[in-house]
Amino acid sequence: MNRPIGLKENTKKVKQNHHKAPISIRIIQSTIKTLEQVAPKIATFIAFRLFSTPIRYKMPERENFAHQTAHKSTLKIGGLPVCTYRWGHPADPIVLFMHGWSGRGTQVAGYLGPLLEAGYQVISVDAPAHGQSGGKTTNILEVAQVVDYLGRHYPIEAAIGHSFGGVALHYSIRNAILFSKLVTISSPMESDFILMDFIGKIGGTPSLAQRIRTFVRDKFSLDFDSVAPMFPHPWPAHPDWLIIHDEDDRDVPASQASKAKEHPMGPEIVLTNGLGHYRILRDDHVIHTIIDWLRR
Repeated sequence: MNRPIGLKENTKKVKQNHHKAPISIRIIQSTIKTLEQVAPKIATFIAFRLFSTPIRYKMPERENFAHQTAHKSTLKIGGLPVCTYRWGHPADPIVLFMHGWSGRGTQVAGYLGPLLEAGYQVISVDAPAHGQSGGKTTNILEVAQVVDYLGRHYPIEAAIGHSFGGVALHYSIRNAILFSKLVTISSPMESDFILMDFIGKIGGTPSLAQRIRTFVRDKFSLDFDSVAPMFPHPWPAHPDWLIIHDEDDRDVPASQASKAKEHPMGPEIVLTNGLGHYRILRDDHVIHTIIDWLRR
């Protein structure tokens, strides 16, 4: 079901950015273009390395309180130290938050007050190669392994994931129902979109995309097309699923959310306006919409 959120302050269109790509991106594009012609195997290796390497952005001031008030611990999962954050009373039901690519666990900051007031405790993590966790590169298998570990060691009631975090949460429940409610925010639904969006950014060709698929299959025994939510999968049991996406999202277009109308899990789809890919994560109305849905 589609249910737009209509708030006056949220109707301002996201500004279009017509500036040239940064010089570093143009150098990458030029390098990939040349290597595809003269050394396609090297182009594939470099492209996959770029695809697997998140950027560790500095934590903004608005997340300081979340960082300072969290009970922090480090877990060893898959051989890597994973930084975890926990807020709230240990007896309260748990909501797990999973950040997106190049994000961090403290991005849950806007949710803490409302979730704690609603009677939940919150667990968040820095995914491998993100924030204060170990590793320089990562992939959906490693992130899903973190989710699986948390789901098996903590009684998680619901999970909220932003962008890639939503994809990882969805992927993690294919073989086990780790929580009863799932919320994905601004998440892509198709693996082909994920890969071709990246290929476009680095100036690659469809042939490079196919070589990356082959590389992933050979290295991880994984069908790349299987990682995103719309990959056909039997769902004899599954959590309730809420999708929230902004119609002005320039990173992952809202058409991706629309793909999920045909998903056998039958998600509820809520569309917003004027929030883009990142502000939607901090919007008060979106936060309270999610909490109201969790409490049904």
